[in-house]
Amino acid sequence: MLGYGCKCHDTVHHYVPTGAVGGAQPTGIDGQNVIGFTRSLDGNYHGWLYNGSTISTLLDPLGLQLTVPYCISGNQFGGYYADAHGVDHPFIFIGTSYLTLSSPVDYTFQTVTGIQGRSFVGYS
Repeated sequence: MLGYGCKCHDTVHHYVPTGAVGGAQPTGIDGQNVIGFTRSLDGNYHGWLYNGSTISTLLDPLGLQLTVPYCISGNQFGGYYADAHGVDHPFIFIGTSYLTLSSPVDYTFQTVTGIQGRSFVGYS
């Protein structure tokens, strides 16, 4: 079965993404908000947010090949995206804007794996 189930506030929710070919992968939860990603028919990975009643697509504007959110805290989330050249970049979303993070060392793969308030962690 493609999709996921989660129990939030004694209610079981089940989400099967439209057009998904690789299933839905939940990666974070904060209250009723569940965040994750799925592979679509075009072969790209797209992020999503389920807030207990509505599913929204999460796409970093620079993430032309994929946007993978890993963590959520309130209206902020973080993860990584791949640009047009397939290079991965860590990002955080705060309020209404995506912010690409840079590393002091040039690594091939970087991501944000945890966020709380204005603090975040990740790896390279």
